[in-house]
Amino acid sequence: MKIKCLMIVAVFAVLLGCSDVSELYILDAIQESKPNYIMNGDFEKYEEVVDNSYPGWIFDKSKIDQVTIDTLRSMTGEMSLKILQPKQEMQIISDAFEVYHRNAYGIKLSAKSLLKKVPININFITFNESGKIMSKYTSTVIITTNWDTFYFKCDFLKSRSSYARVFLTIPKNDSVVLLDDISCMNIIKYQKK
Repeated sequence: MKIKCLMIVAVFAVLLGCSDVSELYILDAIQESKPNYIMNGDFEKYEEVVDNSYPGWIFDKSKIDQVTIDTLRSMTGEMSLKILQPKQEMQIISDAFEVYHRNAYGIKLSAKSLLKKVPININFITFNESGKIMSKYTSTVIITTNWDTFYFKCDFLKSRSSYARVFLTIPKNDSVVLLDDISCMNIIKYQKK
């Protein structure tokens, strides 16, 4: 039965023109309103405090002056995260969230560049209870001057994976990068035994 369902999904992917079956899984998860494990993935929560806090995200403090909220351009909502011409590679890291190794997870990211194409690495990394890296999935996307949404699927996690983070790596570039609607959802869920 399960194989038959997967075959049907694959046929729909071809018919609908989706470049990857994982996009269908993630779209399906979104339509089912599954919870987003990424806190503040739409950057609508911004606290104007001394250190310019961005709830749900970790930045290198030495590069915080290159990060701001854009209230003029967003994919959805009223705000997006703006990265101003990073002078060296920088990482934006989500807060940790629990995972179960038998589940599959879908990552979604909307992004735009203001000047030219920019490659961004999206990493989904799982850790064991002690903080050791267990599984790592990487996808490189090329963002353009139009808002685009990117998807990828992470499954077959190592059995001792207990929590995960999403890492976005933005290279040194002379453009402005906008990020919005970042999510990680459980797209295939198994019951824990």
